[in-house]
Amino acid sequence: MPIFEVPEYEKKRAQELIEAKKIKATAMLADQIEWTPQEKQKAFLECQADEVLYGGAAGGGKSEALLMYSIIRRLTYPGTRGLILRRTVAELMKQGSLIPRAKEILGTKWKWRERDKTYTAPNGSVIEFGHCDTEADVYRWQSSQYEDICFDEATHFTEFQIRYISSRCRSAKAGMPGIPNKFCPNPPPLKPQIRFASNPGNVGHTYFRKKFIDGHKPGEIWTPEPTPDDPEPKSRCFIPATIYDNQILMKADPGYLAWLRQLPERERKMLLEGEWNLSFGQFFDEWNPEVHVVEPFTIPKHWPVFAGMDWGYNHPTVVLWAAMSPDGVLYVFEELRVRFLHVEELANRILKRPTPVVFGAGPDVFSWQKEHLGGRSIAQQFSEFGVFLSNVTAGKKRYHMWEQVRHYLQWRDEKGEQMPGRPLLRVFKTCKHLINAIPDALANPNDPEDVLRVDIDPTTGFGGDDEVTALGYLVMTRPFTDTVFFIETPLPGSFEWHMSFKKPLDKSGIICYPNPKKIGGSRP
Repeated sequence: MPIFEVPEYEKKRAQELIEAKKIKATAMLADQIEWTPQEKQKAFLECQADEVLYGGAAGGGKSEALLMYSIIRRLTYPGTRGLILRRTVAELMKQGSLIPRAKEILGTKWKWRERDKTYTAPNGSVIEFGHCDTEADVYRWQSSQYEDICFDEATHFTEFQIRYISSRCRSAKAGMPGIPNKFCPNPPPLKPQIRFASNPGNVGHTYFRKKFIDGHKPGEIWTPEPTPDDPEPKSRCFIPATIYDNQILMKADPGYLAWLRQLPERERKMLLEGEWNLSFGQFFDEWNPEVHVVEPFTIPKHWPVFAGMDWGYNHPTVVLWAAMSPDGVLYVFEELRVRFLHVEELANRILKRPTPVVFGAGPDVFSWQKEHLGGRSIAQQFSEFGVFLSNVTAGKKRYHMWEQVRHYLQWRDEKGEQMPGRPLLRVFKTCKHLINAIPDALANPNDPEDVLRVDIDPTTGFGGDDEVTALGYLVMTRPFTDTVFFIETPLPGSFEWHMSFKKPLDKSGIICYPNPKKIGGSRP
């Protein structure tokens, strides 16, 4: 019996009917959603950059735009999956937030699974809601794959969380044609995309400012230069929005604008104006790169040199060198940041730099080690290779150290005008790690007088609070308060030097002299 073969024109006709049904079904599904984007939201939805940051100020309709972005992608590309993230599950569930708003928009046509926190569209597409409270939570998505990932209030996430989860944005369906609908009448072929929505401030503030804003115009789509760490960089775009771009909110709650206007100046600039050159919760708010960062110059040989080190092995070791001018200004002129170096290797690198009068370090390097490590402190091990450390914070809280840093950074009087001879701390522009770390330092929400301790990205070594800690140890070699002492390192082999290792927590081996400023003398 001869095999009947379907003519090609019939196959084509059948395929056209299938596509027509898909378009009709998608159109009907889209028509059931009553939503119209505002001007800035429309610009965000239509932007085809690989990565887009939307927002800046409060009340700009950021979360709504982010949610609709994922919904429209699910309508346009059947069978795809998108992830929407907040830092905590409570932020996903609270009234007016992403999940309650999704239920209002999608109704009953999309299937909700409470256990998985997912919405499944009739065309097989899935929106997944997730949270990432801790660094370890990123591994929930270790084997996952998404056509797009959205981070709401993105600056609440750490750089490590952003980088790791973003690596899950990939697709075997890339290039598939989209289905036209009222939200996306001319869809481009599918490509994986990442979207962020956020106000300025919080732990990720500096990361996003550098990634999207510094050196580029709003609305500009640009691609960074390839690097060894990122040989195929993604295109980026920042689309700003303020409460003035959200007329729906302005009409529904006119009091919200008045509330934003009543905020303190710093918070008002960030939340009302979307100012990214400030940071909410910034610990060292005295810092101003236009004042504190200077061009490098040759340090005069007669200026005394001081150093501070925050030691680590898996965590970075950071060493800062500074010279003090005759008028009492500390110029940080060199930095060293390394990982996975043993004491001998690290000491060899340090000895190639200028020798400090005082080399400050924290109490951890003076504590006794376990017997299998020889019972010697890290400071003792350094001394065997010619690097002599002083426990500049012995018996003191970290609060005292941070107060010293603030004193050195201070440059304005009560009227906001620059004081003569200030600031007392200036940083060569070549010390890029320190320049980035100072504005990144945030106040600990559970202890506002202390810097929030931040871990590094364990894979890249980025981030952390090591530079500001090293800066604290540096300025403690030259503390300046009403009860200030100047510190000198005891001579190797002297009684004081030996005592510094006998009782490292009780006797630091530091020789102290009264502050000459208090007795009419000059700074040595």
